[in-house]
Amino acid sequence: MDTRVRLIIELLQNEPTRAFSVADLSARFHVSASHLQHLFKRDAHMSIREFILRTRLRTAARMLRTTEERIRQISFAAGFSDISNFNHAFRREFGVSPREYRLRSAIDADDSH
Repeated sequence: MDTRVRLIIELLQNEPTRAFSVADLSARFHVSASHLQHLFKRDAHMSIREFILRTRLRTAARMLRTTEERIRQISFAAGFSDISNFNHAFRREFGVSPREYRLRSAIDADDSH
């Protein structure tokens, strides 16, 4: 894996709610935006935008499992600016709504005790 891609993955995972653009990342790592997108897709097997989305959704899923925060607050904390977009993206990724995911996670946690 290209060192720049590895560093970008670490950066995005460490700051999932920060609004990174491809242009910002390419300037930071001294490579053209198109070349960076090519390297990232080759090494991570997805686009930078897709990686950011999935990272934010995993962050939200973890918060749904481990906190009692309201779903709206979790969506904003995970980096989404619109609750509707969050709900649609979450359902596409996990196959259930955030509310259903939280309910199932609570049931699974109760069953494991």
